[in-house]
Amino acid sequence: MSENKFPPRVTQGEDGVYRWSYDLDMYQNPYLRNVVLKIAGILCLVLYLLTLTLFSQDGLSLRIALILGLVYLGVVLLAAAIYYICAAVMHGNYHLQFEMDENAICLIRKESTQRFMNLVSDAAVMMDRRVGHNLQSAAQSDYTEYKQVRAMTPRPQYDAINLRELTGANQIWIPREDYDFVREYIWTHLTDKARKRSGNGSSRRLTLALALSAALNLAVMLINLVHYNRTYNLLIYRSTQGWAHAVQQSVGMCNIMTGFRGGGVVEYDLLLFWIPFLACALILYLVFTLLHRRKE
Repeated sequence: MSENKFPPRVTQGEDGVYRWSYDLDMYQNPYLRNVVLKIAGILCLVLYLLTLTLFSQDGLSLRIALILGLVYLGVVLLAAAIYYICAAVMHGNYHLQFEMDENAICLIRKESTQRFMNLVSDAAVMMDRRVGHNLQSAAQSDYTEYKQVRAMTPRPQYDAINLRELTGANQIWIPREDYDFVREYIWTHLTDKARKRSGNGSSRRLTLALALSAALNLAVMLINLVHYNRTYNLLIYRSTQGWAHAVQQSVGMCNIMTGFRGGGVVEYDLLLFWIPFLACALILYLVFTLLHRRKE
């Protein structure tokens, strides 16, 4: 379809389909960058925790934990760098084109942008087949059926709407003058379940609870590692009685009190990490939910 059929305002064509274009300023509008960094941050956090678990089988020191943390932090910074490189290549302007009807909304990329994304994904296949195939899928035009949407999150300050599906999410950008119209149009075509999920903010509370739980439990683990390296005792723990020795149990580790240099020998336990992490996340989520209901 010719690009001149996508006007700068939301316009209904003779076929009943609404079409428009939007020029996203990749420097001034941070929403796309924030989405990229959020995805990269969550993936790196999960991989960091899994890596710590693997290293714990052979012994984990504070130095190794910090080095691994810096490595994954570097990956997040690399994602930010790639974003700004893409922004520079596109001269800071991401030209987006959308089609919307009663069944779905679709992003139709500019031909030059599509060629660029296809080139990047093809190059990625040569380096890593799995990553490359994921990029190839992402490089295709995004088609979102309303019946597949699980929740909608308006972001009017960014001229954006986030449509969350079971396996991902799509972002829609709308000219500010037509934002309210498109938001209401999409809202009226969502399922009742999707509208209910959109109104209660449960996904945001769950994300915040998981992030805070991970931060708190990692902080406890690092504090204990520092203290153990100095005293051979844990600082934050609960004491239990083992079959032969007393045991200090904490997040991800247990210190078997053998009297070794006045302390014990640390062993790492995967369950001792995941149980406190999930329990803390559940408690935080319930607290956030109660506070949300009080506000209502």
